[in-house]
Amino acid sequence: MPVDKFDLNVTPEGKASIQQELPILEMTKSEVDIPWRAKCKINWKLVPLKLLMLLVYGAMAALYPFLTLHMRAIGLSWTEIAIISAIVPFVSCLGPPLGGALADRIGNYKITFIGFNVFSISVHLLMLLAVPSLTIERRIIHLDGSLSCASENELFSLTSKTNSKDNCSLTENPIIQWQNNPTKQMKFVKCEVKSGNESFEAPVDFHVCINHQGRNSSTCYALSNVIERRFVDLQFEEKNVSNKRTLMRFANPGSNFTFSSSYCSSLSAASELHRLSVECEIQTDFQSICVKADASTTRWKTVLLYATFRFLAGIGVSTVVPILDAAAYKMSADHGGDLGVQRIFSLVGMAVFPPVSSFFVGLASKRRDFSDYSPAFYIFVVMNALAALIAFFTRFKLLEAQQNIWHNVGRILRNPNVYIFVLMMFFAGCAWGFLENYLFLFMDGLGSPKWLFGMSNLVSSVAAIPVVAISTFIMRICGHTKILMICLALYGVRFFFYSIIYNPFMVLPVELLEAFTTSLLWVVASVYCGKVAPDYLATLQGVIGCVHHALGRGIGTLLGGLMFGSLKPRLTYQIFAGLSLSAGILYMIMHYLWLRKLPKPKANYHSAARLSISTLMPLNQAAVL
Repeated sequence: MPVDKFDLNVTPEGKASIQQELPILEMTKSEVDIPWRAKCKINWKLVPLKLLMLLVYGAMAALYPFLTLHMRAIGLSWTEIAIISAIVPFVSCLGPPLGGALADRIGNYKITFIGFNVFSISVHLLMLLAVPSLTIERRIIHLDGSLSCASENELFSLTSKTNSKDNCSLTENPIIQWQNNPTKQMKFVKCEVKSGNESFEAPVDFHVCINHQGRNSSTCYALSNVIERRFVDLQFEEKNVSNKRTLMRFANPGSNFTFSSSYCSSLSAASELHRLSVECEIQTDFQSICVKADASTTRWKTVLLYATFRFLAGIGVSTVVPILDAAAYKMSADHGGDLGVQRIFSLVGMAVFPPVSSFFVGLASKRRDFSDYSPAFYIFVVMNALAALIAFFTRFKLLEAQQNIWHNVGRILRNPNVYIFVLMMFFAGCAWGFLENYLFLFMDGLGSPKWLFGMSNLVSSVAAIPVVAISTFIMRICGHTKILMICLALYGVRFFFYSIIYNPFMVLPVELLEAFTTSLLWVVASVYCGKVAPDYLATLQGVIGCVHHALGRGIGTLLGGLMFGSLKPRLTYQIFAGLSLSAGILYMIMHYLWLRKLPKPKANYHSAARLSISTLMPLNQAAVL
């Protein structure tokens, strides 16, 4: 029934008929064509909502990309990280449905939002301050290289040095983690010949000669010619001593041969070569990390405390977001706003704060000489505290308390159009969870600088702003189901391009597609919940949030982690590409052959009337900014 022909003057006898036969209205107030002149007006009643979107989503974007790195920094193993990361989404699934049902039951979004927000702040602080670290990190800035002239079986033996006062010493059995850049370049800065511990004045004809692998030839360098020379494609072999490695092979830029062993050459000092060595200071484009075990704590204590707080933090965050999204939908409808415009500010937060967080993390790490992720936690806490304060002084419209919530929501979910939509949101959640948890690790393996992590979030968030701004128009043209089909297909496109990327900077153009696969998709899901169950919006929003952000994300993380370890990253991306495309094609087939022929979900009478009244408000009363 067209909105402008909806008759509000119905008899009591007609209410039951309307309740049974009235389909979900195709347009709500936020979806009416509103002139751009009206959109340029500021609706001051929606300014607090915009700030809440900015702060809550910006806080998550500032912290959560660093959580895997933080787990590694406190000494958790990759197995422990994978297990915790896989369990968190399943535990978090408890929060959104229960929090949404609580909000619908009491009819007060403000109290529910503030309560779960304060809970989230508390457990995130405990995760930072109450979990003892298993390791003490120290960055190694310099390497020393030495070559014994008495041996022709190896190249240089590299020894790690740290600029920290708390140096790694052999008696403490440190672990050296070598983090290589794919270019693997090195340069000799200073070299001298030594006899034992004494400097030796090398004759003019003294050279360091390097054999060509697989050839009976070599290249010889005078010490003065070795200085500032750049070598690439370094390959190492571990030695028994933990802070030493043997440089086994490297290449000369532009050459077609590889150096595999070295020796010293000097006719005038031939009798002295057996007791001579060449020692150099070396600069590289990679770093190594000296990790010393902290004897003051035990592994089980750290793992147990971290897992507990991380699980509770997941419940808190996963509950706050659906409640905020449900409140945004209600406030936009009540005050004549466009939900897509409100969501723009969540994207602004997700674009602005990750680079800020990355900057302060890098600054703190540089000053303290180890990986310090505490600035990201403090940014999260401060922003969420401001959000709770703003929510406290914001007027939320009290809603009618609902009864029999789960019974009525269950009836809605039994509709094939609804439960297939929820199922496809689960598949999208699997793809999103895999990307969210392993993209930075993939980029790190490509040699990405740390600031590029924040830049990737910035690019995807900025790209999403215009898409979300016209999301109402896109939904009107394509419809909810078609957008979901397209998003699943675009996930396949993203995975395919990641599988063929070798330059980490090429991730940035692929991240533009996140504007559709994440930002637009969640706007569509929010609007779809409002259409299907306006009286149980927070509950249904929580159910979809549980399926997408928790269950889907958890299974995607688990499968992605297992496949990353056994099938390697590129093949894993290709498999996920095929699965995502297949899900989109399957949904399209079901839609055109089955779902679109079924009756649309029904809204109850009271919800339909309320939406119709708001829709029929004059356009000159609707300011959407």
